[in-house]
Amino acid sequence: MDEGSNFKLEGGVVQLLMHGHAEKQPLLQVLDVKRIGNPGAPQGDRYRLQLSDGVFFTQSMLATQLNDLVANGELQQHCVVQLTEHICNVVQNRKIIIALGMIVKSGPVPVIGNPRQLESPPITSDGVTGGNNPGQYQQNNPKSSFQQSSYQSVPGNQNQNPNQNQPSYQQQQKQQNQSHNNPSNRQMPNSAPQQRNAAAVAPSYSGGMQSNRGASIAKAEGSLQGIPLTPISALNPYNNRWTIKARVTNKGDIKTYSNARGSGKILNVVFLDEEGGEIRATMFNDTVDKLNPVFELNGVYLVSKGTLKPANKQFSRGIKHEYEMTLDDRATVERISDDPSIGSMKWSFVKISQIEQINNNEVVDVIGVVIDIGHRSEITTKSKGNQLSRRNLKLADDSDCSVELTLWGDKAEDQQWDDFMAQKHTPILACRHVRVSDFNGRSLSSTSDSGLFVDPDNIAEAGSLRFWFDSRNPTQHLSSVSSAGGGRGGQAERKLLSAIKDEDLGNKDKADVFSAKATVVFIKHDSACWYPSCPDDSCKKKVTGDENNGWRCEKCDKSYDRPKYRYMLSLSLNDSTAGCWVSAFGDDGTKILGLTADDLQALKENNPAEYDRVFSEALFKSYIFKIKAKMETYNDESRVKLSVLAIDPMDFRSETTRMLDSIRAMGIMF
Repeated sequence: MDEGSNFKLEGGVVQLLMHGHAEKQPLLQVLDVKRIGNPGAPQGDRYRLQLSDGVFFTQSMLATQLNDLVANGELQQHCVVQLTEHICNVVQNRKIIIALGMIVKSGPVPVIGNPRQLESPPITSDGVTGGNNPGQYQQNNPKSSFQQSSYQSVPGNQNQNPNQNQPSYQQQQKQQNQSHNNPSNRQMPNSAPQQRNAAAVAPSYSGGMQSNRGASIAKAEGSLQGIPLTPISALNPYNNRWTIKARVTNKGDIKTYSNARGSGKILNVVFLDEEGGEIRATMFNDTVDKLNPVFELNGVYLVSKGTLKPANKQFSRGIKHEYEMTLDDRATVERISDDPSIGSMKWSFVKISQIEQINNNEVVDVIGVVIDIGHRSEITTKSKGNQLSRRNLKLADDSDCSVELTLWGDKAEDQQWDDFMAQKHTPILACRHVRVSDFNGRSLSSTSDSGLFVDPDNIAEAGSLRFWFDSRNPTQHLSSVSSAGGGRGGQAERKLLSAIKDEDLGNKDKADVFSAKATVVFIKHDSACWYPSCPDDSCKKKVTGDENNGWRCEKCDKSYDRPKYRYMLSLSLNDSTAGCWVSAFGDDGTKILGLTADDLQALKENNPAEYDRVFSEALFKSYIFKIKAKMETYNDESRVKLSVLAIDPMDFRSETTRMLDSIRAMGIMF
């Protein structure tokens, strides 16, 4: 760092900062650093600074993300810093600077100049500073060369001009529900309409306003219209005087919860503003009852007086904002007319072929053609014992891959899926924020915050996919990234078996997937290599019971006369470089042994000699294996487990071409 004596401070710049000149990045001297609050508080230590420009000094708060500057001794009393980012906030009716970005330029140096405290006048109830001249902070204020300007109560929004001619709406205007008979306008539950006209206005809500029956009512006076707007991207916990204008692009299901502090309900919505900023807002209990009828998908609202906290990415995956919003009984929400400048949705589609490279539990946007629709089924949840509806769909896109998508709850119960099955309709489905799972290799699952849009007419990719699907050869093969055998299809890098050890495959944070040309040299069969499973192909869980008393699936809460046996094989594979043991399941076992698990189980009971011959005949045959290497821990012992995701027979013509290409790549001519 440089010596402090080399720095020249700009006298009067503190006054500019207090006026909201966010473009300034001045050099300042830190006259004092003081820890405040309870060090054991959840938010950690907070530090108050005195910042000087050599003429005046003022109070400032250090943002918690800069606490390390104090902890490592870099930020000290009398050091010189450059304030790279800040906002002004009102604390106890006084305006102070919140330091969001700071670079320490020198260690402690003697006090520069003869700074006097710059007193901030109290903030009046209408959000402006007291006194006739906003720039007159004290009587002996020296002359400054800068132009005095009016103080905005919401910093950084001087250039934001809301529409002053928006009409006022009465809360008694009734919401008009439109039926959508055209497939292009069909929606799943909790899915946003496609650019629906927002002329019909829902009630507004201002915290604390309730009728004597507890229903939410609108607050006609005190409209938010005309108040300076804050971009969603600028929202942070250090500025509590803001108003946003945003569209509700997603509205989740109302969920109930129960914990040590009691039970309640929760509702989430996602706001999108004109600049493309997104933020997730959460409501609890009574606020859910009040705001649920107010918030309508695709509606545009003015929102203020919410609280902000760091975003919990476990629940707000897919929303890139650093913070998330909580709306309680103090929040003010006002429905306004539609604003075409605010988009209806921000999409970040990934191709189905790319899902294999995405981590488990990540949230993605996907669009595809629904090529298969499963029947609705019911499961019993382990946590609460409730019945929950489930339905499996299969999506395909122009990456020539398909994936299984599981719908839950209301999304699975929607009657249109049964209608599509009867009509043999293959709709385009755009999926917003669906979760990636490593169940069945790679699959997708809806959540309460997912949005599903059927045959959307305002998404360009939908038209492209429809043309692709309608013009493709029906016999053209689609690689599945989901597998009935618990694996995934698609492409994977070809490796030798020696790479498992040489490249330390499976010892990373996520599983490694590769393909290998290998030969089956041994199959364990001294004990049963199958298990009795639920006959429902969407379940596959192990069932309990026997042939006399029947079989029961605890997951599906159903009883069956007989189970469906599924393979659980342990194979020894070899290539020219190494060997390994792998596990293979379901249909992959049928490909190797040539019989289903049901047939082989019966053969063992009736013809043991033929049973042994089946295993002998399966040895020393070569296949292309797709293998997942993943670290697993059992009984406190960690080891890399190798699982077969897919098995393909050897295509000797393509393998010969592959070898010739490898030879040419080495520069060998023939």
